[in-house]
Amino acid sequence: MTTSLANFLSSLIYGGIVVAVIGIALIVISKSDRIIRS
Repeated sequence: MTTSLANFLSSLIYGGIVVAVIGIALIVISKSDRIIRS
């Protein structure tokens, strides 16, 4: 595996983690927001 390929894969993995964390945070916020409003 070349260095650029390794960097590309690691950036993809970190990008996926960031997207997952943001998605989970949005879901948690929307669920708690619904509870607060009702």
